[in-house]
Amino acid sequence: MKLSAEAVQERRDTVLKLIQESGRMSVKELADHVQVSMLTLRRDLDSLEAEGLIRRFHGGACAVTNSEEIMGYEDKAVFHLAEKEQIATYVAKLIPENTTLFLNAGTTTLEVIKRLKNKGVTIITNNALAFSSVQDGNCEIICTGGSYHPVSKAYNGDLATGIVQKTYAEYCILGINGISASSGITSSIFQETIVNEMMTRHCHGPKIIVADSSKIGSTLRFSSFKLSDVDLLVTVSAADGEQLQAIAAQGVKIVFADQELVSGK
Repeated sequence: MKLSAEAVQERRDTVLKLIQESGRMSVKELADHVQVSMLTLRRDLDSLEAEGLIRRFHGGACAVTNSEEIMGYEDKAVFHLAEKEQIATYVAKLIPENTTLFLNAGTTTLEVIKRLKNKGVTIITNNALAFSSVQDGNCEIICTGGSYHPVSKAYNGDLATGIVQKTYAEYCILGINGISASSGITSSIFQETIVNEMMTRHCHGPKIIVADSSKIGSTLRFSSFKLSDVDLLVTVSAADGEQLQAIAAQGVKIVFADQELVSGK
């Protein structure tokens, strides 16, 4: 039986509290405490680590200090980096030259931007690092501006959404914090959910989610949009197969970038 997003979040809050109280715990200890499988518990830990609330180690997890409460952008950039590069390489091949597209902030979408810089595309983005990644390319970057979030390197707020509202794109490529069959697309930063949703509304063509394996099955605190708004999920074969089957059952096409690149498609 599928759990509600609220039940999943309540369990993860319990896991976080156990880790914070003890300092460090093994995966088995945590799974026994909350009475879930080791696989489910590992997904919970992946989600908590993606939020910067814990640190994983082989066989378990530990609490973070106050100065580490949110995972820094530099840490996220190298977290599952090989997967992000595979995903970005595959997605960039899907985008035709001289088209207009939305890309949100995030480490995976930044990898996509790097691979689109020579395709003459127009990119509308709230990713504050986009300009520095395309300086030697021939694409056009329209940065939304807005309230700057120093952790996610993203622009949010009324200015950001105002630019998106005045634009219609042919493609929308969104990086996410979590995706699951029960709760859809979720984020750890509320302001970013508004920009994400606005981008999906103003896209006339495919809406593509790019997500490394740690994001599959994760549920964070804020909802961005529903799975019914997603046309394609690009991830890797290491992702949770059970969750992917449940996501696909809701009409989302799923592609494993690592397998597609190996086959030369």
